[in-house]
Amino acid sequence: MFSHHGRHDALSNIAEELRCHILSLLSSRDIICCALTCQTVYKTVKNSTELQYIIELGARRLMPIHPRPPNVSIVECLRILRGKANAWSSFELSVTKGLRIPLSFNPGSILISHQQLAFFVTYWHGYVESKIIDLRTCMPETASIPLCTRDGNYGNVVHRASVCSSIYIDETQDLMITVHLWRDNPTYQINFRAISTHKEHPKAHGSRLVLACRVPHNDYSEGFPEHRAIFTGIGDRLAFYSEAKLGLEETYQYWSLHVWNWHEGGQPDDVYALGIGYILVEIRFLTEEKLLALTSCYCIELYDVGNLSTIPQLQARFMLPVVPQTLSLEYPSVFHSTSTCEHLAAPDERWIWTTIPADRVICLRVHSPKSIFVISARLFFMDLPPTWFDAASTHGVAVPWSSWGPQNSRCFLQKSSPLFGVGGSRVIRPVLHDSSLRMHMTDFNPSAVARGIGKVIQDPTTLLASRYGFTQDVTTHLPYVEVVNNDRDFDFSLRRIILDEEKILIFTLPHTTASELPPVELTMKLTISLNRSGQWMSR
Repeated sequence: MFSHHGRHDALSNIAEELRCHILSLLSSRDIICCALTCQTVYKTVKNSTELQYIIELGARRLMPIHPRPPNVSIVECLRILRGKANAWSSFELSVTKGLRIPLSFNPGSILISHQQLAFFVTYWHGYVESKIIDLRTCMPETASIPLCTRDGNYGNVVHRASVCSSIYIDETQDLMITVHLWRDNPTYQINFRAISTHKEHPKAHGSRLVLACRVPHNDYSEGFPEHRAIFTGIGDRLAFYSEAKLGLEETYQYWSLHVWNWHEGGQPDDVYALGIGYILVEIRFLTEEKLLALTSCYCIELYDVGNLSTIPQLQARFMLPVVPQTLSLEYPSVFHSTSTCEHLAAPDERWIWTTIPADRVICLRVHSPKSIFVISARLFFMDLPPTWFDAASTHGVAVPWSSWGPQNSRCFLQKSSPLFGVGGSRVIRPVLHDSSLRMHMTDFNPSAVARGIGKVIQDPTTLLASRYGFTQDVTTHLPYVEVVNNDRDFDFSLRRIILDEEKILIFTLPHTTASELPPVELTMKLTISLNRSGQWMSR
């Protein structure tokens, strides 16, 4: 705030209102730096609710993704923001509302985003049922009815000629995508439907046909291949992965990866990446420009998909210290973002923020030994040092575990329960205390660690390969803060934990009858259970 001649900068001499406006264009860190230069600017920052709000967002490592409602003041937004942070710090599982969900929905077919629950179930011949429940307005009687949306718009042709092989739902865009494999040729038909109207989505440009795989034609002489397809999306971007297994005596694995803008139309089959010899187990968008893939080679691949006119560019393979086994990637497929919130009505009672992408965490589930790796997403935003790469690896893009793993991850053994939920920078997992399970909330956000509300863990932990079956000793020391909920005990009837940035859904199998179940629970946390009469019940 001073010139080279020691005089006060002109910023301290202009009108207070103009000074406040100029400072509001800066980042939270820059605002704080300016406030430390002179008393005039310090008082401006201290007395401005708008600047305090920007600083609070920066301190919480959050970003707003919805315009502020005109009837909600900036003072109220600041109050709500601080209240949400304190609620997570105390980690209380309070309850206000109960829901009954049809048994046809298993826990794996339920998503949560923007105060809504999305349920769906698929059938063999392309028949899809779904239901959206608004958690803010629903009552037990409105949530207890069966599915109300059916995607059966394919007729007998689909029943004879195709099988529904994949489904993707993004309720923030009123979007349901079903993918059908035609039996008589290696193509998939991708159908874009609006959940609310059951018709073609208004932003789609007709159904598209996508080749299942770029497989050499002579290989089909050995029989029609086995196929698998995966979809994931973010905003207007979609990634479609398909694979085929060919061969009678030997099995050849081919796959193709397509990324395109589904709002713009055109064929996603024009630009694609090819692979052979291994498969992608799961794919997830990190941002619109970055795509993660968990592979059968026990690594996480990072693709640059920012330029849709070129094929996805493989940037790095992050090797994992695990032996051949079943792995799964836990990372939300639907994100809070400006593009997914733009159509939502301005919320009167809450403000929508989301964790900065680099501060989110990704979880890798390992089935033997039962453990989870919590990985900082910041790793995938870094300019990786050249010394990290193994020059002798294929294409020179392999990054050994020793280069990236210890400082960017935490490994937790899950002896008592393999379940956990991940959302934003937080992971919720049950831990055995005496004879019951209690929920532990671990927050890996650097600002949460710096505030130290809870038990801060910074010391490294080591799991020996000889004892637990890893390919090498696993030492991890990503810092986190941990808070334990001591108000409620759970047992081994837990079935699934779903977590977003505002609430938790805990699915359990209770030992009581439907009439004995307590009332529903919903505030920031929601617990859902399954009773023995065959219905979902939250409590």
